[in-house]
Amino acid sequence: MTSTSDLDLAEFSKAILRSEKVRTLTMMIVIGMFVVLGLFRTLVPLEGGRSIGVFILADSAVYLLFEIFMLRQVVRAVEAGRPVPHLLARAQLVLECLFPLGLLYALMLLAPEFKYTLLVSPGHALMMVLIGVSVLRVDRTATLLTGAVCFVGYTALAAWVLAGDAAGVPNPHPAAMYFNLELMLALATLASVFVAGQVRGYVAAAVREMQTRREHDRLKRDLEIAGDIQQGLLPTTMPQLNRYEFAAVCRPADQAGGDYFDWQEIGPERVVFSVGDVTGHGVGPALVTAACRAYVRATIGLQISPVALLERVNELLHRDIPEGKFVTLVLIDLDAENHRFRMLSAGHGPTLVVRGRDGDVRSLGSQGMPLGLTDIQAMDEPIEAQLEPGDLVVAVSDGFFEWTDAADEPFGLDRLQEVIRTNRHRPAEEILTAMERAVGDFVGDLPQQDDVTGLVIRRMPD
Repeated sequence: MTSTSDLDLAEFSKAILRSEKVRTLTMMIVIGMFVVLGLFRTLVPLEGGRSIGVFILADSAVYLLFEIFMLRQVVRAVEAGRPVPHLLARAQLVLECLFPLGLLYALMLLAPEFKYTLLVSPGHALMMVLIGVSVLRVDRTATLLTGAVCFVGYTALAAWVLAGDAAGVPNPHPAAMYFNLELMLALATLASVFVAGQVRGYVAAAVREMQTRREHDRLKRDLEIAGDIQQGLLPTTMPQLNRYEFAAVCRPADQAGGDYFDWQEIGPERVVFSVGDVTGHGVGPALVTAACRAYVRATIGLQISPVALLERVNELLHRDIPEGKFVTLVLIDLDAENHRFRMLSAGHGPTLVVRGRDGDVRSLGSQGMPLGLTDIQAMDEPIEAQLEPGDLVVAVSDGFFEWTDAADEPFGLDRLQEVIRTNRHRPAEEILTAMERAVGDFVGDLPQQDDVTGLVIRRMPD
């Protein structure tokens, strides 16, 4: 039996109530057929007269009204999200069983000459239907009780008929026939109890699947919201500096990612760029990314040295992120007036400097550990370099060069450097596009494995 301990019990109850609604509607149809039968026998009476048809019609109509009443109770219970009262549900079960039994008994009193025939009449078939339909209660106890009432009641009727003289009418059937009919009721009960248990398991599995789908949809919406918020935090424009052009991209592997890039002016011809990469991707890293961006922006405003800035950001992040998580971050402080830049990396890199005149590539490593691992961050001094006309500074996240193809071979830094070197004379935006296209061609149709972020700074040729 499927466990329901991890199910939403309210949803599970609603599913059972919906099944009960179907069962009640089915019973209304079946009893409606007996209403039609009673009407027919009233118009075309048997030898016993019209009283048999009138009784079938009246009795069936009363039970039909009762089922309509119960259907209203079930519908209200579904709408209110509460179960049908236990006593009322059990009363319905017993009364439904008494309908064919009482009908047979009353007809035997009205027409005793038909006692033997009534034992093999549609009344027995109705009991079989009752037992089978009880499976829709999704309750083995209720099914067992239905079968037990029908079996005991029919056995008592058969014993009463066989013990009498049936108004002097000889028994046209062998006694074994009634035993077989009793056996059919017993076997139908056992089979229906088993099926009811299986149906309950299927209902539980369906509810669990619905919960999983709902949770998946909720998570998807959360990721989409987080992604929209994160994309909204990325710069929509780039700095406007004389003799410089810039391009940047940040493509998360999921709706939300752990990468970001940003820039902030700190003077008329001075801009500080930052590229960060939080371990993992998804909502959690996206939240850390937003916090890291906010800390960097706030700390830049203090006008402190790059080393002091990253030490302060590290201290703040260490308090916020879980143990074992960290952020790699590179700061590029560009002085466009003097064509110089300072680069300070906390575990991020490499940052590439490509000379426009000959395509020489210089790979700048990190000056300290990733941020957030420890409460104390020891950083080396920043690397400073001069930018000549046509020179490039390229900072990327590891998603660019660690993306693997079908053979599990990474794109690699060598290929990335060659793409940049080959396209170094083109505008910054086209260089970045060439980098993305080269990675895409290399991996083919494979899905993106990690967040991909890139920043290109180019001093325009004279």
